[in-house]
Amino acid sequence: MIRTCLEFVKEDGERVMQAWLEEMKLDTRERVRAAIDNRLIYLQATKDPGRPLVAPLTGGDCQGLFEMRFRIQRVQYRPIFFYGPGPGELTLLAGAIEKGRDLRPRSVCLIAQRRKALAMEDRRCVREYFS
Repeated sequence: MIRTCLEFVKEDGERVMQAWLEEMKLDTRERVRAAIDNRLIYLQATKDPGRPLVAPLTGGDCQGLFEMRFRIQRVQYRPIFFYGPGPGELTLLAGAIEKGRDLRPRSVCLIAQRRKALAMEDRRCVREYFS
């Protein structure tokens, strides 16, 4: 069960999820932030989360990553995360949207895998997530 929700932080101190949210219009940003918060609460309260709210990503660069799944204003949002770096922890790595069956940006899984590797090596790359 998840006890702590973390967020990847770049070397310059930029919190990646906050930066992703800041790219959105204010009304959309607030709705997406609330959906992320709701998913995190759900993940903290359940032992076996699954579709449609959360799903493992498979294949290629996405192997070992997970996505939160929600739709707002006909856009499929997909915050990307992994379980770790420590026991009972979840780390948000990147934000994406799904178009067709593809994640955008197309490089999101590769970016998330790099961030995951850094987070596993150095806990200074993660901070507690708060919206």
